[in-house]
Amino acid sequence: LQEAKVENGLSVQAVNAVWQALPDFTRSEMVELQKAWAGRKVAECRVEASEVSIDASEKQAARLRCETRMNNERKEWLSNYLGGVDKLAHPQAD
Repeated sequence: LQEAKVENGLSVQAVNAVWQALPDFTRSEMVELQKAWAGRKVAECRVEASEVSIDASEKQAARLRCETRMNNERKEWLSNYLGGVDKLAHPQAD
């Protein structure tokens, strides 16, 4: 569980760093998308964790691993927009 907490904390820092590195205009255009993504992440990871175990510690570790995975995916997705406004319409394909 401790490892999952540490990894999750690092993933939160990473996604926040990319978010803060985005141009102001890009962040303002994407803030509602970001909020929706955060809510979806919480909901999806709660469901995923509930399917893992009935043990509270195992569920918490599973939820944290899920959130870490989704944070890392989001960090990569947001990185596509580091170039500025023109990339909002044409993000790099993965």
